[in-house]
Amino acid sequence: MAEAIEIRRLAEEEFPEGDLLWLQSFERGYLNRLEVLPEYRIGLEHRITRFGLWDGLGMQATCQMYDVSLSFGSGVILPATVISSISCAPAARGRGYGGAVLKYMLGHMREAGQVLTILSPFNYAYYRKFGWDWIKVSRTYRVLSRVLPVGPETDHVRAATSADRSDIKATYEQFSSRYRGMAVRDEAEWNLILSSNKVRVSYVYVFEIDDMIEGYLVVREGGPDETYLPEFITVTPRALRGLLGLLRRLETQTNLFYWYAPENDGLWSHFLHREIYTNVWVDFQGRVVDLAASLQFLKPDPTISGSLTLHIEDSCAPWNQGIWDLSFANGVVAVRSTTKEAQVSMDIQAFSQAFFGGLPLTSLREQRRVEVASEPAFHALRSLLDGPPMWYNGPL
Repeated sequence: MAEAIEIRRLAEEEFPEGDLLWLQSFERGYLNRLEVLPEYRIGLEHRITRFGLWDGLGMQATCQMYDVSLSFGSGVILPATVISSISCAPAARGRGYGGAVLKYMLGHMREAGQVLTILSPFNYAYYRKFGWDWIKVSRTYRVLSRVLPVGPETDHVRAATSADRSDIKATYEQFSSRYRGMAVRDEAEWNLILSSNKVRVSYVYVFEIDDMIEGYLVVREGGPDETYLPEFITVTPRALRGLLGLLRRLETQTNLFYWYAPENDGLWSHFLHREIYTNVWVDFQGRVVDLAASLQFLKPDPTISGSLTLHIEDSCAPWNQGIWDLSFANGVVAVRSTTKEAQVSMDIQAFSQAFFGGLPLTSLREQRRVEVASEPAFHALRSLLDGPPMWYNGPL
C-alpha cells in the first residue's frame, strides 16, 4: 500500500457517498435498499460512528461502528462495538485498504475505552488475519406451524400491551444472565424490537402466569409461506411450550416460522419432530480490543484466586502484545506488563474465543491453540475465563 491514504470519521455531508459504497458492496446497486438505513439509524445516531478511507482518487472504503454494552453476567457489563458495513470500491480492492481501516478502528476503540468488538463476517479467514475469531454457535429453527403442539400452557399466552414493557425487559435480563455477550438495550433498541413503524407491524405475545411474564416472542414480516420471529425469549420450560402453542394457532397465517436460538437452547427437550429443520452455524467473530482493560472489568467469584504470566501474540494491536502478570482475588483482577517468563501462551484469536465463551480454554488447549509451561497457571486462567456460552442478539 504505497499510495498515501487518509482514514478518518465521515463528516455528515459525506454520508451519502459512503452509503453508495455500501450499496454496491451489499445490495448490488438496488437504490430501494437505501430505504432501510434511516430506520436503523433513527434513535441510534449517537451510538454510530462512520469511517472512510481516501486515496488520490477519492473515497475508496467505508465502515461503521456501533457502540454497545455487553452483559457478562453477575453485573459485569463491558463496553464494546459492533463493526458493520465494511465496504471497499471494487477497483480499489487488493491494496490492503480494508485491513488499514480495521487497524485504525482498533486504535479508535481503545482510545474510546471500548474493550471488545464483534462482527458478522463476509469471510472468516479475512478477519482472522486481523485478530478476530468465531465466538458464537447459533441454531436456526425452521418449523412448520401445523406440527407444533398446543397444550394447557398456551392458555396463559396473550397479546402484549405497552404496560408490559418493563416486565418484558426483566424477562430479557433474566435470560441474559445465562450467557456472555447479550446486548444491554436502551429504549431505541427496544423500540426496534417491540415497536411498529410505517412499513411493518411487530406483534408481541407474552406468556404470563401468577402475574409474572416468563417469556415473550415477536412476530414480524414474512407471508403465507414463512414468517420470521426476531425475538423468542423464555426463562421457563412452560413458557416455551405455551408460546409454541401460540405459533400453532397462527397456522392459518403462515406455513412456517423461523427464528435464531443459542447453541444450548432447550427446544429439543420439549418438542422434537421430523419437520423441525435445524441449521447449526457460526455467525459472529469477536476480538478483545484491550486485553488488560477487558480482564479488569471481570468480577470473578470471590472464593477463587490465582496468578499467572500470560503471553499474547497480537500484531494488529501492539498494546496487547507481550507478557502480562495476571492475578485475581476477592473478586478483583489485576493486570500489568512484565518481563517474566510466560507460563501460558496463545494468540489474540484464541484468547478472544476463551474470553467470549466461544470455546473453553481446555478445548483450545486440546487443539494446540494454547501453550502451557505451568499446570497451576493454566488452571488459574481457566477458572477465571470459564463460564456460560456466548449469545448476542443485538443490532448489527
